[in-house]
Amino acid sequence: MSSFRGRVDEPWPLSRAVDALADAARAAGRPGWIWLAGVFYPALSLFPGVGWLGGALSGATSDTIRLTWDGPGALPVVTGFPPTWAGLGGVCLSLPALPLLLVFARLIVGLARTAAPREWARAAPAGGSPRLGAVWRAGEGLSIATAGMWVLLASMLIGASLLLVVPASELTRWAIDFVGVPRTLAISVLLAPAVLLLAAYATTVSVIQQLALQSLVHNRRGVGSALVHAWNLARRDPWATVRSLSVDVVGVLVVGAVAFAIDHLCEALDAATLGRFLSACLAGFVGVTRAGYWARSYAGLGGLTPEDGVPGLGEAADPRASEQRRDSSDPVRDGRSERR
Repeated sequence: MSSFRGRVDEPWPLSRAVDALADAARAAGRPGWIWLAGVFYPALSLFPGVGWLGGALSGATSDTIRLTWDGPGALPVVTGFPPTWAGLGGVCLSLPALPLLLVFARLIVGLARTAAPREWARAAPAGGSPRLGAVWRAGEGLSIATAGMWVLLASMLIGASLLLVVPASELTRWAIDFVGVPRTLAISVLLAPAVLLLAAYATTVSVIQQLALQSLVHNRRGVGSALVHAWNLARRDPWATVRSLSVDVVGVLVVGAVAFAIDHLCEALDAATLGRFLSACLAGFVGVTRAGYWARSYAGLGGLTPEDGVPGLGEAADPRASEQRRDSSDPVRDGRSERR
């Protein structure tokens, strides 16, 4: 029977997940412009954002309740009691910035593909990291699909928050202001269950997003097909999925503790600019590491790529390559070429 650690004979035990994170961190540890793409890689959050951009596009006003875990150094935090439409209003006010999402989406999807071990070895110069241009080229043709996936998942979570957290927060406000229920008791009984349920839902969506990105970039699936494929991978072996998520979370927490120490040290030395620069570098490193880790997790959970030689995947992922293979195997065309 499976467990959290997993058996040695299982395809994705905990030891393999830890090794995958270590391998991804070693590869990402070489400084390079690829860290710029890592800054925008999706972080674990109540709203699945694009790294630091997630706060700008999906954040609400300061009066809005938020449960976020976004980027290195950030811990799950719940703040504020929102008016009913404040969260949705904050997202709508950020809609003019959405065209920028296409640029960031191409970096994200390019990084998701480049971070896979085989692609990394092909794109990286000897002893270095892949160039940012290689990441940009790897995302060609997938910007709209990636942005559409983000909008779809964000819409799902906005709807879930409107159904769960907003009514619970209004009920909590009413209990405190009009009934006189102690604030701590009202939050614990009325608001906390809804927030925890939404957090669990958001965490599941974040895992689906990571696996769907890999399915999208390797197999050139549509958004709907990639999400369904990701869900099937996640539910096929729940324990393996929990292992993947847990190792990712622990890695983010460890780096978050380092970022926290660096921030406070720079503040003590009155070097705020240096602190911001180091935080940006650390965020890029974390993003590249997580991209490589989830590329390995995708394979460990049973996700396939054209490199695995499964018929049909190669044609979907690279139509030009499949056309070349058909040309080379067509005896009529071979004969014509010989006569020429």
